[in-house]
Amino acid sequence: SVAHRNSPYVTIYNTSDWSKVTNPSTLPTGVGQNVDFNHDGSQMAVAHESSPYITFYKTSNWSKVTDPATLPPAAAWDVAFNHDGSLVAVAHNTTPFITIYDDSLPWPDFAASVLIGKTGDWSKLADPTTLPAGAWRTAFNHDGSLMAVAHEISPYITIYNTSDWSKVANPSTLPTGGAYGVSFNHDGSLMAVAHGTSPYITIYNTSDWSKVANPSTLPTGNGLSVAFNHDDSLMAVAHFNSPYITIYNTSDWSKVTNPATLPTGNGWGCDFNHDGSLLAVAHDTSPYLTVYNTSDWSKVTISSSPTGPGKDAAFNHDGSLLAVAHDTYPYVTIYNTSNWTKVTNPSTLPTSVAYAVSFNRDGSLLTVAHAGSPYATIYNTNDWSKVTDPATLPTGTARGAAFNHDGSLLALGHNATPHITVYVPIQYSKGHKDEYRISKGTGRWATNFTPSEKPYPNADPGGGMTANFTVEKSIEANRIDQGWPLLKYTNRINIINSLSARYARAWSGHIDEVESDRALVKSSDSVSIAKYGTLTGPQRVYYYIIDEAQAQMVLDQEIKDLAEARVIVEYDGGFYLTDLKRSDLITFTFESGDALDRMLLGMVTSDNHAFRIIDKTVRPDGTIQLQVVFFETLS
Repeated sequence: SVAHRNSPYVTIYNTSDWSKVTNPSTLPTGVGQNVDFNHDGSQMAVAHESSPYITFYKTSNWSKVTDPATLPPAAAWDVAFNHDGSLVAVAHNTTPFITIYDDSLPWPDFAASVLIGKTGDWSKLADPTTLPAGAWRTAFNHDGSLMAVAHEISPYITIYNTSDWSKVANPSTLPTGGAYGVSFNHDGSLMAVAHGTSPYITIYNTSDWSKVANPSTLPTGNGLSVAFNHDDSLMAVAHFNSPYITIYNTSDWSKVTNPATLPTGNGWGCDFNHDGSLLAVAHDTSPYLTVYNTSDWSKVTISSSPTGPGKDAAFNHDGSLLAVAHDTYPYVTIYNTSNWTKVTNPSTLPTSVAYAVSFNRDGSLLTVAHAGSPYATIYNTNDWSKVTDPATLPTGTARGAAFNHDGSLLALGHNATPHITVYVPIQYSKGHKDEYRISKGTGRWATNFTPSEKPYPNADPGGGMTANFTVEKSIEANRIDQGWPLLKYTNRINIINSLSARYARAWSGHIDEVESDRALVKSSDSVSIAKYGTLTGPQRVYYYIIDEAQAQMVLDQEIKDLAEARVIVEYDGGFYLTDLKRSDLITFTFESGDALDRMLLGMVTSDNHAFRIIDKTVRPDGTIQLQVVFFETLS
């Protein structure tokens, strides 16, 4: 296929005779910039200059695939599928400059590929019907059934049912001013809102949204953040004016005695760690971060401070990391809490002032909400690499970020319409996530899995075995673990070089009627017969094969397997072998006389002897073991 400037913008050729394929009925809408096919040739993508900027086709009939729900934002210059067609990336000329689609989720025609344990695609959920205004922080309750948004304009707090994103009726008593922080306690029975205007903190019973009586001692200024500890026995409020942090016993809402050493300025953010032993306060005067041991409210010594006024603080799931959002470069500072050393800055930093930080449920992701596009920067905490920006970005400065209880949603509060943006992050489960299962003969699937309606690639008329004998990979010495490969032979005793088979045996529904057999196919191996004489095996019966060509192909394959003793190679390797599966063909690549040639005992010809995978084992340590048998000499 060739992408080009003038209509039809893409031209496709049959390589067998270089004849031109008839143009698709729906053409790309502008100048074609690039084109790519997926791994099995069933889809073709064209990147072009006019909306929708990317056009996908089914190659079986050149019909256009339905556009993705979220399109690239501008002219696309390149497109590429990954090795197994599960992802497709589109490069374009405006932010975020790259848009990546997961073929298993965004649109129906791309539902064929299922990645076990993978959910989400960073797609943006549809906006709720009723929106907040001037959003700051966001919070989910303990089971993710509710999401609350603190915002500057009345009613100051907006609560949603996440099942359908309907708005919960406003509490009868609203916060008294612009709200900046919100938090649910750990069993979801209470919701606290930090806000401007006295009493600066408003607490609700979530069972009926009645207001809890104000504590007798109130925060001394505008409340900006609120947090409960692990067992809900304590609640902390970060606020303006000394003492900058106010802590309550939730049993009677009495005020805890102030720590001996107070934060040095207005409190903007606070968080308890996973077991409630630490409380971190981000504030706007040096050292910008104060951490307390809650056992005695003594101050933890931290040698390296954030570089500017602190805006928010968050611990990860096990308390091993603490992230601080702040005003000045690098805008986020992360600490190892075991020794309070600073983690090396990520190579890609937030683009401006950071206002909020949030870890997901297992600590694998950290989100930083900030000013400046893309307004939210998300990191993989295993290596601090930046996650690719969602296709649809928040519309303005993000000032709040929260993952729900299981990490399946990320909510960002920001200062421009729609003021709240909710994403579905990519996650990988620990173990297997059953998206499709057959039980008692019935196929069942999870609600977020869309079964594909497209055919298996390269299917023969009778179904089942495929006639595609393409070599998937060539294995070099550096792909094989030390101490491997091992060689052996197939059974030399039971050689068979002449066979016949009946097919369509049960097609009529009467298995005992010989007349129901459609016909007989035969196969033999002349080289083996010349070497060993005619060795006839028992007649095969292919009960449900109804096509002669397929029956012949299956029988020929049996003869190929049985007519001669063949070399079997067994070896271990790593990630490079992950996408290989049973029945795939591979070759070995080496130089004459090198280590791999010697390990193969000179019995294999480089790049010319094709082997079929007959067994694959994945060990607990991630090692992949393959057993392959000689298949044929490539022409």
